[in-house]
Parts: sequence; structure tokens; C-alpha cells
Amino acid sequence: MKRQISFTVLCIFVIFTISLSSIQAQEKESVDGFFDNFYVGSLTITSFPMDSTFPAYNPSTTLRIGGLKKINTKIGEFLLAGTYDSNLGTISTVRWQLPITSWLDIQAGLMPRPICFLNRPLPVSGASHFEPPSIGVIPGSGLGSNLIFKINKVNTGYAGIYRGHAGQAEYQLGYETEVQGWEIFASVNSDIDSIFGGALHIKSQWIDFTIFKGHEYTSALAVATLKGGIQPYASMYFQERECAPRVPTKTGYEVCPDEHLEVGITKTFTKNWERLPFSANALIGAGYVILPEKVFNVYFQFYIEI
Repeated sequence: MKRQISFTVLCIFVIFTISLSSIQAQEKESVDGFFDNFYVGSLTITSFPMDSTFPAYNPSTTLRIGGLKKINTKIGEFLLAGTYDSNLGTISTVRWQLPITSWLDIQAGLMPRPICFLNRPLPVSGASHFEPPSIGVIPGSGLGSNLIFKINKVNTGYAGIYRGHAGQAEYQLGYETEVQGWEIFASVNSDIDSIFGGALHIKSQWIDFTIFKGHEYTSALAVATLKGGIQPYASMYFQERECAPRVPTKTGYEVCPDEHLEVGITKTFTKNWERLPFSANALIGAGYVILPEKVFNVYFQFYIEI
């Protein structure tokens, strides 16, 4: 853990140093030159179990800070990103990207899989800090390489190979398009043991829907966007995992399901300033967890974001 934290802090320091040098060389005084993306914020969840056998309330707070910088060189573009979350630990990205032709790029490094970046928000963002469990079960970053096929302005394809969690080769395919204001993202992943998974993400100005099927998890998230930054949502996932049986079985294990179902609503307030590159944001919300236990959650998130 200490090595991971040190690596993330090092990434943020390198981003800051290179950006500062670039700004000084170009005689710029703008704060937003330090990072392409920057996030710092807190998220507090106060839970009120409906079952009287539990405590009356259970508050918890997580802190997150992170930065992202793209650096263009003669040998390609380098993306450095580091995020520290007090609950999840560190999330680091070191990615190199080089255009081969006008329609083909290659990527390599420690970076998100296509099934991740097509369906999950950027870690250096408020949306990622408030990411529902149904989206969090989608596989994240790994060591690997991608080919990016830029078919046209609204159609892009992805093909990659990554190192899986158990060291096995993991293959990724992805595709994104835009049709009359609707953005559609489709992706699949499979490893040498033929463990197959896929995700479909569809969004427009007023609806955002994601469904995922993996080796253990099946999940879905639907978010509607109304006037005034109000967003009702429904989130669910179901996991089938092996566990020790309560009674002897022929196989020595049984399937222990893990399920989560929640409906709720959030509202985000945003304040921008003309002379400052960042925005201050506050999210308030309420969610009712139906499964596995009936719990009423109150959410409050405050963050600064570039």
C-alpha cells in the first residue's frame, strides 16, 4: 500500500513539475495549466437501517484527490494520472499513445480497459467519486495495449490485450458511435479460459443507461437528467460466488448470491467563476436500498474540479 501511495504521489508531482515548467516557458499564469483534469472532494454517506436491530444511523466519509496531465512529445502522447481515495486506495494510469496513420493509433501502459473507459467515469472526477456499486463492478485498469480504429468522426473501434488479475491474457473489444444525439458504447472481454463479459452503455441529454454481464456479476444502472440538475436513478447488481456450504454437498461448495438494489434521487449545485479555471460543486441526494437490507441513505458530496 505504501508503494502504491508513493507511486501515485510521484505521478501527481511529475505532472505538476512538467506542467509548471511548460507554463513558465510560455509565460502563462493560468492555474489550469497545471492539470488537464484535477479533483479534490469529500463524500459523506449517512445510512439509516430500517431494521431496528441495527444502530439508528451510520455515517461514513471518504476523501479523494487526483490529477491528470497529457504531455505531447515527438514520440507520442503520454498521459499521467494519479488518484488517492481514502477508502479505495490509489488509482494510477501511465499511458503512451502514438498515431500510426490518420485512422489508427496504438496505446500501451497501465491504463483502463475499453470495457472500463467506455462505461465508467474518469477517476479524476466527481462522477467517479459518487460511482454506484453497479458500475464499480465493471473491470478497471490493467497492464496492456490497445489499437484504436478511427473509422470516422462518430465511429471508433478498440481492440486490446491486457494482463488479467490471475496473470492470464485478457482480450478486449470496444465500439462507440453517435446516432442523432445518442451515444452508444459496446464492449466485450474474454480471457484464455473463455470467461466472457460485455457491457452496453447508452446515453443522451436526458437518460444514461448501462448494463454489464461478467463472470460473476450482472449489473445495470439507469439515470435520468431533469431540469435543475435533478437526477433520479435505479441501480442494481447480482453476484454469484462460491462459498463454503452450510451442509455437505457433492462439489464441496454452494452458490452464495450477493445482491444490491437501490433507487434514489440527487441534485447537483455548481458555481463557476470567470477568472478561475475550476468549479465548486455540491451534491445532495437520498437513496433507498431495497436489497440486501432495507436502508435509507443520505448523500452529501462537495468537490472542486477542473
